[in-house]
Amino acid sequence: MMPQDIGTVCCEEPVIPDGVKAEICGQFQASYYRSVDGGTYYDNITGKLLDSKLVQDAIVEEIAIYRSHQLYRKVPIAECLDKTNKNPINVRRVIVNQGDTENPEYRARSVAKKIKMDKRLDLFAATPAFEAKKFLFSLAVTQAADIDKQHKFLFIDIKRTYFHAKCIRDVYVDLPEQDYQEGMCSKLEKAMYGTRDAAQNWER
Repeated sequence: MMPQDIGTVCCEEPVIPDGVKAEICGQFQASYYRSVDGGTYYDNITGKLLDSKLVQDAIVEEIAIYRSHQLYRKVPIAECLDKTNKNPINVRRVIVNQGDTENPEYRARSVAKKIKMDKRLDLFAATPAFEAKKFLFSLAVTQAADIDKQHKFLFIDIKRTYFHAKCIRDVYVDLPEQDYQEGMCSKLEKAMYGTRDAAQNWER
């Protein structure tokens, strides 16, 4: 029997109400990472010029998702200084087109700029590479002739994985530009990409 792939199961994002998106659009500020002319954006991987409107839509979508996941809560910067003796971790926005020119799929993700100061293997999650899926199919097809049973594969893809992982320590980062408030910063409730222990939080 030939092995069957019953599909990849994706954890879908919660539906963001239009009212929430409209609120964020109203707060939108036109000054972003790698902005050359107040509204010119470039793909952080390919360097290609991106459609400004689609970038702004992606940013609004991302901020709405932060809220739906309750990624952080605002606290005074003074609290960060008191708890860590350091300023909040800087954040940059990484903008990429995961699709192509005809079928664009823009993603605008905030990433903490935390510097690696030591080597810790416990900070990595055991996430298999995509090549592992191809290897399993190859192995199953090769051995199928000797097996008289049907095999099924189940692959789980969790969107924005780290946003589902609770922080296990106090981590403070800069607020997104769209949610900026003088004298305030973000205290993470869920793991943010770029923080050193994000994968560890997910693993737990």
